[in-house]
Amino acid sequence: MGNKLGWVLSGVLLAGLIGYLLFTVVFPTPDGPTSETTRRGVLDVQAPQTPLKDVLGFEPAGAGDAGDDYAAAIEFHNQHQDEFKAMHERLEKDETATLEITDLELARALLKLLAPAAKKETMTYTFVHTPTALRVSAFADGAEDFENLSRVLQCLMEHYNRARQIPESAAPAQAMFLMGWHLMNERARFALTASGMEYQDAAGRALLEVYKDAGDAKKLEAMETYLDELLFAHKLTMDKQRIVWSYDPKPGDVFNIIENDQDRAWRVEGTLTLGALKFRQRGRRGNMRKIEQLLEASQASDEELIRAAGEVARTCTSDQITRWQQ
Repeated sequence: MGNKLGWVLSGVLLAGLIGYLLFTVVFPTPDGPTSETTRRGVLDVQAPQTPLKDVLGFEPAGAGDAGDDYAAAIEFHNQHQDEFKAMHERLEKDETATLEITDLELARALLKLLAPAAKKETMTYTFVHTPTALRVSAFADGAEDFENLSRVLQCLMEHYNRARQIPESAAPAQAMFLMGWHLMNERARFALTASGMEYQDAAGRALLEVYKDAGDAKKLEAMETYLDELLFAHKLTMDKQRIVWSYDPKPGDVFNIIENDQDRAWRVEGTLTLGALKFRQRGRRGNMRKIEQLLEASQASDEELIRAAGEVARTCTSDQITRWQQ
């Protein structure tokens, strides 16, 4: 009886050992996600729900690609970047200054180039007007160009406010608001989505003053609601940025974002982060195997951005990552 029980116990222990070896050596399991990415709604597309028609009085529905209009405005800005930089610095230095007539005409010329974009429903800028290679970094090509446009539009808004011409500030505010809306909706890179939200917030607050001045209570209420929703969406966006682009991201959360996030921009960011994880997770067989699977899957994606992210994550060196993230 005792010998028989001993054999049974030995068999159980042997089976357990074999199972352990199978799961840790032959079929190692990757880290699972934490509550940071399993909370309800965290993998949803974050954006305000209030219709633009209620906020602006219209909604862009025209055909064509607004990205082409932004590219033309960016080219114009770059041709006159010294003048635009000087006017911005003058307004910043002197809180009572307004734009001189030549500066005002130049800023209005840029606003005119942006006007067609405000009528178009969609925008594709990334990989059309930017390089088609990515880096393992949160930096996004094109972000600085849009920041330059926003500064000019802010100069125009500030000029009209200081000149007590509140209704005139509506045009540059609307242009900036819709530029941010287009960037947010492109869902190409986190940095562009986040800056798009920030442009909408700044322009929306300028439009609040326009609506107050005009006594438009309906638009005022709609914009206040939109900005509250935008603030919430921006907070969740920045929370996810800290998950993906932290110094030492949790692999399980990155895997979960790549496979399940509804926002293409975050699937791109997560895939790029694999380039760093492949070095940091050496020795973690389950995680390394998952990284290899996800990189292989990225090359079969229908999305050019995902394929580009997977390619640079697969081929990059540790030295390149260090340079890119400085």
